[in-house]
Amino acid sequence: MSTAQSGVQAPGVNAGGAFFKTGNAIIDRYYVELLHDQRTLAHVLHVIIVVVKEALARCRNLLRRGSLSSFP
Repeated sequence: MSTAQSGVQAPGVNAGGAFFKTGNAIIDRYYVELLHDQRTLAHVLHVIIVVVKEALARCRNLLRRGSLSSFP
């Protein structure tokens, strides 16, 4: 029987366990509730897509005008 099957852990195996538990609790508290229903998730994704499209359009316009050519 391996240590995982017996429930016994080797020393140091779960050194980051508290960190991940805390991280998961934070995710559960703030993000799972925020993205609880599909409409909210769809809205968040829509906003991200709109922002990215706008940023790409602005970059394209700057490239057409040659404004980005001065950047290193």
